[in-house]
Amino acid sequence: MSQAHSVILLLILIKEAFVVETKRIKPTDENLRLFGVRLLMRWLIAAAENETTLTYGGVKDRLERECPFTSMGASGARRIGPVVAKSMQTEIHKHEGGAPLLNTLVVTKKDRLPGKGEGIREIFYDHFPDEVWLKSEGALKRHPEKWRKVVRRATREVYNYQHWETLYEKIYGEKLQHQ
Repeated sequence: MSQAHSVILLLILIKEAFVVETKRIKPTDENLRLFGVRLLMRWLIAAAENETTLTYGGVKDRLERECPFTSMGASGARRIGPVVAKSMQTEIHKHEGGAPLLNTLVVTKKDRLPGKGEGIREIFYDHFPDEVWLKSEGALKRHPEKWRKVVRRATREVYNYQHWETLYEKIYGEKLQHQ
């Protein structure tokens, strides 16, 4: 065997020795919380620093790329808000009750607002108790202009908050790695 062939064979063996196949897992609610919440918080902190937002579909696609998930399918984006974003916001408030609503930056592609589900309404009402209209079920759909106004208020708070990195470290015990 020539020296060139030996080198090629050696490179092939090295490559095979270091290739680790990642096992794909189902994107159950539990797995989405386990793998997705920390990533979403990182992405949303970056969005806050750049004063931008992420769509539910964009978050779904990114989770499928960066986590070991099998496909979430066409309806997967609808699970981002009630599962991943809500869990993230709950985790934030466990450590810093008065922190802004970082989940405000996850929006629909259509109107660039957070979803209109009851979970988000409750989170907003808890954060803005002076917005009494948020107390009633279905309020977000009945009062679209008020909803848009309170979202703008929440978004400004998120963009102006200066402690996201410190809060991330407090929650996860590690420095925020900017991507």
